[in-house]
Amino acid sequence: MYKLLILFLSIPLFSMAQDDKDEQLYLTADHEISKEKTAIKCILNEDLSVGYVKCYDGINENNTLLKQLNKMVHVDDALKPNQYSNYVKSTGYEQYLVGDFKDGKPYNGFFRADRKKVNEWLLFDFYKDGVLTMQWYNNLFHTIESEDNRLNFITLNSESTFLNAELQDGMEIIPATIKRGAGEVVRFVKDRKTSYIMLGLYAENYGEMIKITPDAQGFLISSVQRSSAKVSFSNNGRKLEYFDNQNKLVNKVELIHTELNATENIDPKQMIMYFQKGNKIYQEQLKNPKDQKEDPQGKYYSPALEWVAQAIFSTADFNIPNFVGLLENDGWRIGRLGYHTFIDGKEIGLRYRNGDQEGTYSMDFYEKGKISRAEELSIKNKTPDQIAEILKIIK
Repeated sequence: MYKLLILFLSIPLFSMAQDDKDEQLYLTADHEISKEKTAIKCILNEDLSVGYVKCYDGINENNTLLKQLNKMVHVDDALKPNQYSNYVKSTGYEQYLVGDFKDGKPYNGFFRADRKKVNEWLLFDFYKDGVLTMQWYNNLFHTIESEDNRLNFITLNSESTFLNAELQDGMEIIPATIKRGAGEVVRFVKDRKTSYIMLGLYAENYGEMIKITPDAQGFLISSVQRSSAKVSFSNNGRKLEYFDNQNKLVNKVELIHTELNATENIDPKQMIMYFQKGNKIYQEQLKNPKDQKEDPQGKYYSPALEWVAQAIFSTADFNIPNFVGLLENDGWRIGRLGYHTFIDGKEIGLRYRNGDQEGTYSMDFYEKGKISRAEELSIKNKTPDQIAEILKIIK
C-alpha cells in the first residue's frame, strides 16, 4: 500500500500530464476555464503539479502573474464549497480552485501549498484580502488507510482555520529530514490546543504512522495498523507498557527517575540514561533489571513505536521541536543526553557532574574505563539545552 501511495503522489498518469501540456487553457473574467483565448493565459506550473492535480499560473499579455488555477480536485460537501463559489467551480463530479494574486502574492482564493512546507500532502491555503484564514486538505493519514483509487487522492475532506495567523482548529505539518527516507511531524489542533501528534515515516518500501495522544497519566502511542504503547508517569519514574495489534499486553518496563548525583535506589553498575526535565539533568534506570525482556517480535510489532515511547521522559516532551529532533537524530534511542554503563567492568558513555554555576553541568566521555576524545566530547559549564544541541551534531 505504501509503495503505491508514493507512486500515486509522485508520478502523475502520463496521459493526463501529456494532455495538460498539449492543451492551451485560459480563464475568463468570472473564473471559467476556456479553450478560447482570453486575457488570462494558463501556464502549467511543473513544481506544484504533483500527483493527479494540475496547477497553472494565470498570466496576462505582460507575463504578470494574476491567477492560480488548480484542476482535478474533489471537494467534500462537508467543507461547504458553495460558500466559495467565486473560487470553487465544478466540472462534473470534480472541481477546480482559483486564486487571485496581488503584487505577486496570494490575495484572495485558493493556492496550493509548496511541497517543501507540506511534503506530499494535498493542501490549499485560502486567503481573504491577503490574510490566510483557512486551509482545505486531503487527510493523508486517512487516505493511506483507504482504497488505492484516484478519488481518494484528490478529495479535499478536512479544514484548518486561522485567526490572526494562529491555528485555531485543524493541523500543522512540519517536514523532518531523515536519512534514506522522508518524515514529518503533524500537529492536530482543537480550540488552539494540540490534541494529538502524528509522526509520518516514509521510504520506498516502508511507511508508518505513529500517533501520540496525551492522557491523564502520560501518553497513549499507537502505530496505525500495528502495535501500541502506553507511557505513564509517577513522582519517581515512568512505566512503559507495550501491546500487540490485538491490544494484548506483551511487555512492561518500569524505570526510576532521580536528579543527577542522587544515589538512592540507583545502582551505579547498571546502565543510567540521562534526560532533561525543566532546567535540570535527571538520571533514569531500570527499577528491576531482571524484569527486562527481549523486545517483542511479530508481524505487527513496531520498533519505531518503541523508540518513540522510550524517548518521552516527561509531559514536557509533548512538543513539535522534540519530535522533529527525534526523527532527525536517529530516534535518540538512548536518551537526548546519552547514557553511562559498564562493559566488562569498564566505564563507557557519558558521566555528568554539576557545573561551576548553578544550572550548568560538565561532562566527560568514557571509553574502556578512561576519558576519551576529550577535545571533542568534554563539556564544561553548559545548560542542559546547550548540551543537547552539542550532542546532536557529534557523531
